[in-house]
Amino acid sequence: MAALHHLVAAFHQINCSPTKKFVDLILQSAKTLQQNEKTMSKFLLSAFLLSTIFILPEFGFSQTKLKLSGIVSDSSKPLALVTVRMFKKNSTAPLQTTLSKENGGF
Repeated sequence: MAALHHLVAAFHQINCSPTKKFVDLILQSAKTLQQNEKTMSKFLLSAFLLSTIFILPEFGFSQTKLKLSGIVSDSSKPLALVTVRMFKKNSTAPLQTTLSKENGGF
């Protein structure tokens, strides 16, 4: 930014009216750009803080434990001592393994 200002200042020494108007326009654009950068950085900081405030609590509360239950049966008859395994999607390692009870429940 400073290099642009020095370059423009060197051209500003030329007393040609169209060149002076062009240089003034460039200087004005550079100032506007600098103001826009400050405004954008304030906006991005605000957006980041707001998203952090609303999103982070979701991660803390999303770790609740669930209870999975069911009955293993063959047709209408419950099956006892059947191995029940719970897998994570696209994984071959079971998350938990249990046996069904005498009434087929797990």
